[in-house]
Amino acid sequence: MAPTVTGYAALFVDFENVYYYFKNRLPDEMDPVDASISILRSLQQKVKVDRSERSIIQHSYADFERIPSAQNPLALMGIEPHHVVGTDQKNAADMKLCIDAMSTLYTRHDVRTFYLMAGDRDYIPLIRHLVEHGREVIVVAFRKQTSGDLLKVVGDDCYWDAEKLIESTIRVQMVEPVTAAPKPKAIMATAKAVVAPPAPEPEYPPAEFATAKAIDDQYVYNALVILMENFQDKPEVWISPYLHRLRDGLTELEDWERKHLLQDLVDVGAVKVEKRRGEPNDYSVLVVNWDHPDVRGLVK
Repeated sequence: MAPTVTGYAALFVDFENVYYYFKNRLPDEMDPVDASISILRSLQQKVKVDRSERSIIQHSYADFERIPSAQNPLALMGIEPHHVVGTDQKNAADMKLCIDAMSTLYTRHDVRTFYLMAGDRDYIPLIRHLVEHGREVIVVAFRKQTSGDLLKVVGDDCYWDAEKLIESTIRVQMVEPVTAAPKPKAIMATAKAVVAPPAPEPEYPPAEFATAKAIDDQYVYNALVILMENFQDKPEVWISPYLHRLRDGLTELEDWERKHLLQDLVDVGAVKVEKRRGEPNDYSVLVVNWDHPDVRGLVK
């Protein structure tokens, strides 16, 4: 007996995100399009059986010139493919998805639940807007590719781990990309050569650092690498631009976790936070300890 439908839903899929997740993890003899279609079919079934909802609006977004074999299978399963040009600038696909979701919000008042198969931080404003208008939002994404900030916004109850929807016959053949989980120090091979900058202006006394300790935490070390790669020519680093770089480089962490990395770098003696006089307000900067062993390891 078919399950009783109790409500209508809309599904929006960042198909490139799904496709490349499988492409980077499946052996060459397996088709990532087939795996992508399979997980979407599992999602449709879960919505229908577990939630008793019918997805009456279904859209997917990608540069389908790169994935031409995906359009027909998507159309046959009722998920309309939308070709988005130039998705190297990924905001193009994000923007089209958001526009269509907003259009659905304002024109289809019978749609009560929005399913977003996307995990980027850029979708946070859309999610908040949908919730403010009384709609339920379920985010379906691969945990390792999901923004920590987005997870905090949607909450555990409204987040589905996409990996749990992968068929067992596909899962057993998947492997993690070699670069997915670098260990501390391994990232040094890709770090840019760093040359110690000139000392700060003498109007400020020399920085006093905490006792230097070797960094044994992956995220703390990566935070140091991001600091060195982006601000290697600065004697002092303004904190706000550095936090923006951390947000782009460590998307899986929540905002408070990225900010805590600053304190971690201070605790191991790699940097020091100091106040500077400014107009109209004073501001804080990071001063790098060029004698720290991990910092020296990144210096040419």
